[in-house]
Amino acid sequence: MTRRPIVRRLAIALLLCAACGAAAARDVAGLYGARVAVADRSPGELARAAREALGVVLVKLTGDRAAPRGAAAPLLKDASDLLLKYAYAPAADGHGLELVAEFDERALATALAAQAVPLWGKERPDTLAWLVVDEDGRREVASSDEPGLRGEALRQRAARRGIPLLLPIMDIEEAQHLGYAGDWDAIATTALALSGRYGTPAALVGYLRPSAPGFWVADWRLQIGSETRSWREEGDLAELMLDDGIDALADTLAQRFANPSDLARAETLELAILGIDSAEDYARVLNYLEGLDTVSHLFVRGVGAAGLDVEIATRGGREALASSIAFGRVLVPVAGRMDAFQVVR
Repeated sequence: MTRRPIVRRLAIALLLCAACGAAAARDVAGLYGARVAVADRSPGELARAAREALGVVLVKLTGDRAAPRGAAAPLLKDASDLLLKYAYAPAADGHGLELVAEFDERALATALAAQAVPLWGKERPDTLAWLVVDEDGRREVASSDEPGLRGEALRQRAARRGIPLLLPIMDIEEAQHLGYAGDWDAIATTALALSGRYGTPAALVGYLRPSAPGFWVADWRLQIGSETRSWREEGDLAELMLDDGIDALADTLAQRFANPSDLARAETLELAILGIDSAEDYARVLNYLEGLDTVSHLFVRGVGAAGLDVEIATRGGREALASSIAFGRVLVPVAGRMDAFQVVR
């Protein structure tokens, strides 16, 4: 027996372990920034582009594609005043110029609060995306190492919507299983079964192929926990269909995790944190809880042998707090209790 297959299998196992450890959720970066095309560097074009960039940011911050046309619309006229910094850079495709804008987080949060527009926190669930493309007698699956143009398009659209997106590693096992899957239902079933290796809260499967000369069909299946949703799209531009698939994903996640009525609800809760065995545990748990977007205030009511008791003022109530905690790797709920969490080792 040679060492090379063993080394390869070990390397793949380590990659999968790393992927699982990182999966669940992450603090999404870049929520307050956007890049938009500009015709020139004139003040008028800067003002116009700042409004467009702020529209992109508002969608990311709220999870709502209609936000720039709804309650947050009054902010657009003052977009330039909300800029923290900006610069100009060549467009990604090498043609033209782009404004790279970053908005002031505190000023924007204040302005949105004045309009009673709730923010979706920066802790957002990871989604594992499988994109299978059959074209010209070949099957390709976008992977983390080799996303291809279409896999990269998924990533870019997800970033524009503020959604953390992962692509599969595509090791030998995954490639073989998906290679044998003949029809759409087999592809979706196989991909969702393989998704368990990654431990993400959500998994999206897309199957893109030509339906006629110049036309495409895309089947999608989204699984969040035990819930599954499927839909089909047809059109003449594959790139737009990929955008639509990610938009449907983002809209569904926002409806579930960023419901405006839930986010607007404030509630004070008393929780027990069990398994605090050291000063390091104490500091880690408090830093973690205080860093959650759903936590506006935290007060330690007591410390004992079993752990600590805390009072938490939440934005979004008990369900929003539980969702934020579930995305992380620090605390897990105690079975049978709504008011207790256990430290993860």
